[in-house]
Amino acid sequence: MAKPVILRRVRCYHCGATLEVGSRAITVSCPACYQRVAVEDVRFKGMQFGGDVRTCGAVSVVNKSQVQAKMIQASQGVDIQGRVDARLVAGDTVNLAAGSRLRGDCNARTLRVEHGAQIDGGFFRIGPDPSGDGSAPKRTG
Repeated sequence: MAKPVILRRVRCYHCGATLEVGSRAITVSCPACYQRVAVEDVRFKGMQFGGDVRTCGAVSVVNKSQVQAKMIQASQGVDIQGRVDARLVAGDTVNLAAGSRLRGDCNARTLRVEHGAQIDGGFFRIGPDPSGDGSAPKRTG
């Protein structure tokens, strides 16, 4: 007998459309913009260097880990216990644990900073996304 499929709602980080996907899905194609969308949670452990990290799930950086990326975009939030050097775009909360360090810009609905966390510069925009779609801000010029 087949197990029932459990669905969860996610938001496309390309166009902002709401999707219903299976709870075990890793990637899907957005029916609104036809782009490939990663829906799994991303967990960084150790040292990671790279370009863009985008997911409809959550991103976590464990203690004593270091992530250097161009951009981290997570629709369900970012939890930092280690060090991050990147531009953050979060559809939910960015949590900075005690002993963590963030260097870069941050665009999030909520920012939670524990005593002992370190923030090195950057432009911060905290609050509801003015576009309402949860996608990355568009660059002009």
